[in-house]
Amino acid sequence: MSAHQKEEEEDKDENIVANKNINSESVAAAEKSGVPKRKKRRKRRRASSSEAARDELDMCRTVQQRYGAKRKVQDDIKEALFNPCTGEIFQPSSYARMMARSTEAHLNRMLQPEPPDDLVASNWLCAFCLKPSFADEQGELYGPYFVRLSSECQPPAELLAMPASCQTKMLVKSEPAEPNSSVTTSAVHRGHHSKDEPKANIATNSNSSNKVPKHKNSSPKRRRSATAKSGVQGSLDIWLHGDCALWAPELFLVGGRLPTLQLHIQQYWKQKCLVCSGVGATIPITYSHNDDPPLVSATPSISGSSKTVSGVERRHFLHYKCALENGYRLNSLTYVCRPPM
Repeated sequence: MSAHQKEEEEDKDENIVANKNINSESVAAAEKSGVPKRKKRRKRRRASSSEAARDELDMCRTVQQRYGAKRKVQDDIKEALFNPCTGEIFQPSSYARMMARSTEAHLNRMLQPEPPDDLVASNWLCAFCLKPSFADEQGELYGPYFVRLSSECQPPAELLAMPASCQTKMLVKSEPAEPNSSVTTSAVHRGHHSKDEPKANIATNSNSSNKVPKHKNSSPKRRRSATAKSGVQGSLDIWLHGDCALWAPELFLVGGRLPTLQLHIQQYWKQKCLVCSGVGATIPITYSHNDDPPLVSATPSISGSSKTVSGVERRHFLHYKCALENGYRLNSLTYVCRPPM
């Protein structure tokens, strides 16, 4: 090693020793002056996903312990108590809970419409698409909305819990038999006579002196035929999917009721779907001038779109689910249905 290199190393060692002495002197001076040392800043770590989940779980437990605690048994009043000084009566806790449930049930009953006395037995299906609740992801059914049935307004057979003929027979059987009338009794209880029963008794009763003259239309056979022609009579509870009711024209919800349902339900049941040919189609198809609709016989409608081709007026309707599954364009802003592109 040369003399020059040795001198450089000695200079470096001297500089290091001098720096150490300066640092030690500054530290000693700071200690004497009483200035506190600067603390090192700790970088705050972001909470990991596991820590965040743990914090949320702790918060849920705290809320549940505070607000979801079970009722304390020692706070319950098991028997009625009477305070003779104030004349106050303390009812049992079970009585208070029972009265609260009764009041709540009474309020819920007041908000629901009362079913009519002549309600016809029906199936729990949508009155438009004739499908049950949550069928094809359509959600639950809303109702009931009651409509009056008549000879002109008859529901589809799928809505009735029993066929219309059975409903007619029940109406005829429910009529009271007239006094001194053996013919009416035998007609109501038809099928209960044995094959070997003699017919002389019936002939004797019909020719007896106690026979009461009746009007020509008062026989049960005539009444049954007249009832069959008029169809099912009474009231029917209507249930609807939310989308089926929303897309039905001239159907409005006012105060939890559908005031125009009675007026248009008959026409809804007459309109057939262009896709599935089922009744209850409510969505009219709006055609443009370039569209060529399929040839289907014209049916009367409420506000259905029509197009005249070769002098024939055509109106086509769809169920909401049929329109959605077959690519029809449904505009939720204007509630207009157009054919696929």
